[in-house]
Amino acid sequence: PKVQYYDELNSVGNDTNFRDTAKLLGMGQNEFIEYLTNIKWVYRNSKGQLLPYSDVNGKYLEMKEWTRNSTSGVQTLVKVEGKNKLLQLMKNLKWYALQ
Repeated sequence: PKVQYYDELNSVGNDTNFRDTAKLLGMGQNEFIEYLTNIKWVYRNSKGQLLPYSDVNGKYLEMKEWTRNSTSGVQTLVKVEGKNKLLQLMKNLKWYALQ
């Protein structure tokens, strides 16, 4: 089952937002964001946006600009390499053992 899960995780092949990545990893979004904050992958700026630390930006996470109608902003996404690294980091966590 773990190999199949790993293959499914890699088959996504695209950057994903925090909510979708949390689902792929079998976690809730808030739990996932708390984990990313604890391992110093992301922080909240003064506006409350989740932004990547420089050492993981471009490697595991990526900031993408978006525009919708007359509104625009920046969103932090998890790269495939980030999903792989998170999977490695989380192997020993209790929730992963239950998968």
